[in-house]
Amino acid sequence: MTIKNTLQITGFLAALMLADSAVAYTDKEPEEICKDPKFKGFNLPIYNAAEKKEVPPEAELSFTVSGWTNPETLVVTAKNQPLELSIENKNIFYRIKAKLPPSLNGKFVRINASARAVLGCKGEDGWLLKVADTQAPAEEKTPSAQAVSSPAKTAE
Repeated sequence: MTIKNTLQITGFLAALMLADSAVAYTDKEPEEICKDPKFKGFNLPIYNAAEKKEVPPEAELSFTVSGWTNPETLVVTAKNQPLELSIENKNIFYRIKAKLPPSLNGKFVRINASARAVLGCKGEDGWLLKVADTQAPAEEKTPSAQAVSSPAKTAE
Protein backbone atom coordinates (compact mmCIF):
# COMPACT_ATOMS: atom_id res chain seq x y z
CA MET A 1 0.00 0.00 0.00
CA THR A 2 1.42 3.35 -0.95
CA ILE A 3 1.50 6.56 1.01
CA LYS A 4 -0.97 8.09 -1.44
CA ASN A 5 -3.49 5.29 -0.81
CA THR A 6 -3.01 5.57 2.95
CA LEU A 7 -3.68 9.34 2.82
CA GLN A 8 -6.76 8.80 0.69
CA ILE A 9 -8.16 6.22 3.10
CA THR A 10 -7.37 8.42 6.11
CA GLY A 11 -8.98 11.43 4.43
CA PHE A 12 -12.04 9.36 3.54
CA LEU A 13 -12.40 8.12 7.14
CA ALA A 14 -12.00 11.66 8.53
CA ALA A 15 -14.67 12.97 6.14
CA LEU A 16 -16.99 10.14 7.18
CA MET A 17 -16.57 10.98 10.87
CA LEU A 18 -17.15 14.70 10.27
CA ALA A 19 -20.25 14.01 8.21
CA ASP A 20 -21.63 11.74 10.94
CA SER A 21 -21.09 14.43 13.62
CA ALA A 22 -22.67 17.09 11.44
CA VAL A 23 -25.80 14.98 11.06
CA ALA A 24 -26.01 14.52 14.82
CA TYR A 25 -26.27 18.29 15.37
CA THR A 26 -28.91 19.14 12.80
CA ASP A 27 -31.47 21.64 13.96
CA LYS A 28 -34.67 19.61 14.33
CA GLU A 29 -37.86 20.95 15.83
CA PRO A 30 -37.92 20.10 19.52
CA GLU A 31 -40.55 17.49 20.25
CA GLU A 32 -43.10 18.37 22.90
CA ILE A 33 -42.67 16.12 25.88
CA CYS A 34 -45.95 15.07 27.43
CA LYS A 35 -45.88 14.51 31.19
CA ASP A 36 -48.36 11.99 32.54
CA PRO A 37 -50.69 13.20 35.30
CA LYS A 38 -49.26 12.25 38.71
CA PHE A 39 -51.55 11.16 41.57
CA LYS A 40 -50.25 11.72 45.11
CA GLY A 41 -51.27 12.02 48.75
CA PHE A 42 -54.13 9.52 48.94
CA ASN A 43 -55.56 10.05 52.45
CA LEU A 44 -57.19 6.70 53.32
CA PRO A 45 -55.29 3.62 54.55
CA ILE A 46 -54.60 1.25 51.69
CA TYR A 47 -55.58 -2.32 52.51
CA ASN A 48 -52.93 -5.00 52.89
CA ALA A 49 -53.38 -8.51 54.23
CA ALA A 50 -50.90 -8.08 57.09
CA GLU A 51 -52.50 -5.01 58.70
CA LYS A 52 -56.12 -5.45 57.56
CA LYS A 53 -56.91 -1.76 58.10
CA GLU A 54 -60.45 -0.70 57.28
CA VAL A 55 -61.83 2.69 56.36
CA PRO A 56 -65.02 4.08 57.90
CA PRO A 57 -68.26 3.66 55.93
CA GLU A 58 -68.98 6.55 53.57
CA ALA A 59 -65.49 7.97 54.18
CA GLU A 60 -64.27 11.03 52.32
CA LEU A 61 -61.26 10.29 50.17
CA SER A 62 -58.86 12.90 48.85
CA PHE A 63 -55.69 13.08 46.81
CA THR A 64 -53.85 15.51 44.56
CA VAL A 65 -53.12 15.39 40.87
CA SER A 66 -50.45 17.39 39.04
CA GLY A 67 -51.23 20.84 37.68
CA TRP A 68 -50.62 19.87 34.04
CA THR A 69 -53.66 17.59 34.22
CA ASN A 70 -56.79 18.53 32.30
CA PRO A 71 -59.35 18.40 35.16
CA GLU A 72 -62.23 17.88 32.71
CA THR A 73 -60.82 14.43 31.87
CA LEU A 74 -60.53 13.23 35.47
CA VAL A 75 -62.54 10.08 36.24
CA VAL A 76 -62.59 8.41 39.66
CA THR A 77 -64.51 5.18 40.24
CA ALA A 78 -65.10 2.98 43.26
CA LYS A 79 -65.86 -0.64 42.33
CA ASN A 80 -66.53 0.67 38.78
CA GLN A 81 -69.11 3.21 40.07
CA PRO A 82 -68.27 6.82 39.11
CA LEU A 83 -67.82 9.07 42.12
CA GLU A 84 -69.02 12.66 42.36
CA LEU A 85 -65.86 14.78 42.54
CA SER A 86 -64.98 18.05 44.15
CA ILE A 87 -62.01 19.54 42.25
CA GLU A 88 -60.11 22.46 43.77
CA ASN A 89 -57.50 24.28 41.68
CA LYS A 90 -54.41 25.04 43.80
CA ASN A 91 -52.47 26.55 40.82
CA ILE A 92 -49.67 23.95 40.78
CA PHE A 93 -51.92 20.95 41.49
CA TYR A 94 -55.56 19.99 41.88
CA ARG A 95 -57.03 18.67 45.15
CA ILE A 96 -59.64 16.01 44.51
CA LYS A 97 -62.28 14.96 47.06
CA ALA A 98 -65.07 12.38 46.89
CA LYS A 99 -67.23 10.38 49.27
CA LEU A 100 -67.63 6.59 49.23
CA PRO A 101 -71.25 5.57 48.57
CA PRO A 102 -73.13 3.66 51.30
CA SER A 103 -73.60 0.67 48.97
CA LEU A 104 -69.90 -0.17 49.46
CA ASN A 105 -70.06 -0.67 53.24
CA GLY A 106 -68.46 -3.93 54.33
CA LYS A 107 -66.81 -4.54 50.94
CA PHE A 108 -63.39 -4.52 49.36
CA VAL A 109 -63.26 -1.55 47.00
CA ARG A 110 -60.81 -0.66 44.26
CA ILE A 111 -60.58 3.10 43.70
CA ASN A 112 -59.39 3.87 40.16
CA ALA A 113 -58.36 7.33 39.01
CA SER A 114 -57.47 8.33 35.47
CA ALA A 115 -56.93 11.60 33.67
CA ARG A 116 -55.28 13.10 30.62
CA ALA A 117 -52.62 15.79 30.67
CA VAL A 118 -53.15 19.04 28.79
CA LEU A 119 -50.96 17.64 25.98
CA GLY A 120 -52.92 14.38 25.86
CA CYS A 121 -50.89 11.80 27.80
CA LYS A 122 -52.87 9.53 30.08
CA GLY A 123 -52.12 8.83 33.74
CA GLU A 124 -53.72 6.23 36.00
CA ASP A 125 -53.51 5.13 39.61
CA GLY A 126 -55.55 3.11 42.05
CA TRP A 127 -55.91 2.05 45.66
CA LEU A 128 -57.48 -0.98 47.35
CA LEU A 129 -59.63 -0.32 50.43
CA LYS A 130 -61.64 -2.41 52.86
CA VAL A 131 -64.72 -0.51 54.00
CA ALA A 132 -65.95 -1.34 57.50
CA ASP A 133 -69.39 -2.89 57.83
CA THR A 134 -72.12 -0.72 59.37
CA GLN A 135 -74.15 -3.57 60.84
CA ALA A 136 -74.89 -3.14 64.51
CA PRO A 137 -72.55 -5.07 66.78
CA ALA A 138 -73.88 -8.43 67.97
CA GLU A 139 -76.20 -8.04 70.93
CA GLU A 140 -74.94 -9.09 74.30
CA LYS A 141 -75.96 -12.65 74.92
CA THR A 142 -78.37 -13.00 77.81
CA PRO A 143 -77.98 -15.93 80.14
CA SER A 144 -79.45 -18.89 78.43
CA ALA A 145 -82.56 -20.58 79.62
CA GLN A 146 -80.58 -23.79 79.74
CA ALA A 147 -78.85 -22.76 82.91
CA VAL A 148 -81.03 -24.31 85.59
CA SER A 149 -80.68 -23.14 89.11
CA SER A 150 -80.34 -25.87 91.65
CA PRO A 151 -82.91 -25.90 94.39
CA ALA A 152 -81.68 -24.61 97.69
CA LYS A 153 -80.93 -27.36 100.13
CA THR A 154 -82.79 -27.09 103.28
CA ALA A 155 -81.24 -28.02 106.52
CA GLU A 156 -82.97 -30.85 108.33
